[in-house]
Amino acid sequence: MIPKDLRRNSLREDWFMLGLLLTFTFLLLFFCSKMSPLYPINEWSDINLYFNLGKAMFNGKTIYAEAFDHKGPLIFFIYGIGYLISGTSFLGVFIIQFVAWAVMCIYIYRTAGMFLDKPYSMLVSLLMLIMLLTKTQQGGSAEEFVLVSEIVSLFYFVKYFNQQGNTPHPAKWMLIHGAMFSITFFIKLNLVTFWFFPVVFIGLNLLINREYGNFFRNVLYFLLGVAIVALPILLYFIINGALGVAYDTYISLNLVYSQVASLGRTLELLAIRFYQQYRFDFVNFFIASIGTVIFSLLCIRKWIFRTALILAFLSSYIAVFNGQGYVQYYSLAYYAFIATGLIGIFYWVEKYITIVYAKRVCLLLMICILFLGINKKDFFGMTREQLLREEVPEDLNKRFGAIIAEEKNPTLMNVNNDNGNVLFTSQNIMPNVRYFITPNIAYELYDEMKQAQMGYVRDGKIQFIVLNDRSMNYRFIVGMPEFHEQYQRMDSVPSSFGNYYLYKRKY
Repeated sequence: MIPKDLRRNSLREDWFMLGLLLTFTFLLLFFCSKMSPLYPINEWSDINLYFNLGKAMFNGKTIYAEAFDHKGPLIFFIYGIGYLISGTSFLGVFIIQFVAWAVMCIYIYRTAGMFLDKPYSMLVSLLMLIMLLTKTQQGGSAEEFVLVSEIVSLFYFVKYFNQQGNTPHPAKWMLIHGAMFSITFFIKLNLVTFWFFPVVFIGLNLLINREYGNFFRNVLYFLLGVAIVALPILLYFIINGALGVAYDTYISLNLVYSQVASLGRTLELLAIRFYQQYRFDFVNFFIASIGTVIFSLLCIRKWIFRTALILAFLSSYIAVFNGQGYVQYYSLAYYAFIATGLIGIFYWVEKYITIVYAKRVCLLLMICILFLGINKKDFFGMTREQLLREEVPEDLNKRFGAIIAEEKNPTLMNVNNDNGNVLFTSQNIMPNVRYFITPNIAYELYDEMKQAQMGYVRDGKIQFIVLNDRSMNYRFIVGMPEFHEQYQRMDSVPSSFGNYYLYKRKY
């Protein structure tokens, strides 16, 4: 038995390390996430879309039926809570983001602590955070919140795997897995592949060990965890008479929009992405892939659990990269395996190198990584040319916003999913039509949206319209005679990703 004074010292050391880690996490997000109150506004189109869907939701509009996008309903709810805290800024979302990252950091530290001393566990957590910054863009993507769910489940998977499955699997852990699975399903459904192999292989291990009662308890608790998240969401749609619309939008439309390729084309895409990741994101992808194999071989003793982890990585990789389109923050969906990769690497390193003066070393690392993160993002230091290259037309919100602000209760439609979305947030404009923002879906793929938006133009339902001449649906709107009859151009803002135009209804 460990003496009480040693246990007390160990606990005090843990609290100190966690306190440092959470302080560092807050500072890193404060300087390196554009959700932070340090920055006037976050122009990124996606997060403004989520925010304004959440705003519409908490102002009585039914998402999908009255305010449209094809992302998962839970991301709108998260942003809606942020809107309730701060209606015209991302302060509320920043608070939620910090809480999410704090949970993630604690679980990374606890996972590493199963195999590493405290200094190395802290090092894993710090390095994980700086690696996340390479893919978070301005902050607040759906993948960030999915990653938190993955990290939580990863801790309980690894904890059971580390016990070699020789003890009964606690049903309450499977309840957590079910809830994390369900959260991910209602944020971005294709990313639930992360849970498939670990959950199935845990079930197989229970059956192999003839723990039939425990097996059925775990199945029941997993389904209960799913239901805890799913039932309130389903109830919301049932009460609002929009369950069918929600299914058609979130399930059916996404299946069409994903444009699943043939097996040959899918394998080709996966091979191309594999090369691109090693070519352009070498360090992160190497640690996630090779590191996870090292971790599985060094730290997990039972073959069935080694296989589960490796297959979980492969299935997450396929979920991210099997589509035709790809942007950098999609990679966050497999970044849980950077944690296992780092643990595997430092598990080997720790045998030969011991960190002395742990607190001082960790504090020094925090300062260095904080400055590295600020330098990496450098939101204040960007030149105009860099801003344009990053598709952040700095004048759009200022110039278009000043014109819109002259009107009382203005209405707006952005005929693309681009930086025009920021106007809904900065001007506190409530969506008044279903398709107030156009997701990244071509009119050819979704005729209902095309007909609706062209109808808004014909009927003059929208006071202001934002267009980008390089957007995929631009030609349909400007090709309408009614558009030129009813709307006049008020201003334009150039960018390397097309010219932005603001139009106002003439009467």
